[in-house]
Amino acid sequence: MSIQVEFKVSAPPFRWDEAGGIRIGQSRVTLDSLLAAYHNGSTPEEIAVQYSVLHLEEIYAAIAYYLNHRHEIDNYLEQRHQKSQQRRSEFVQQYNLVNLRQRLRDKYS
Repeated sequence: MSIQVEFKVSAPPFRWDEAGGIRIGQSRVTLDSLLAAYHNGSTPEEIAVQYSVLHLEEIYAAIAYYLNHRHEIDNYLEQRHQKSQQRRSEFVQQYNLVNLRQRLRDKYS
């Protein structure tokens, strides 16, 4: 007699936010942040302490999805990084932040 077990396949706990980023579950924690902690050597349990709004199973599911789809997620992370660098550069130019520290020192010295 064989026993058949049914497994439920679940999607990763991701959702897209209004800015085009991926959030974990219903939290405001980004996939970028979770994976940065993971890449810095944090265990899922340590990440759960760092981001107490996340459930441990969400963290494991996100990491497992990343490990199974590394190329796609790395592309997503690279696009996010490039976009943030572009925004940072535009912001610096728009608000003339070049040498801001020195200008403030000169003004208040």
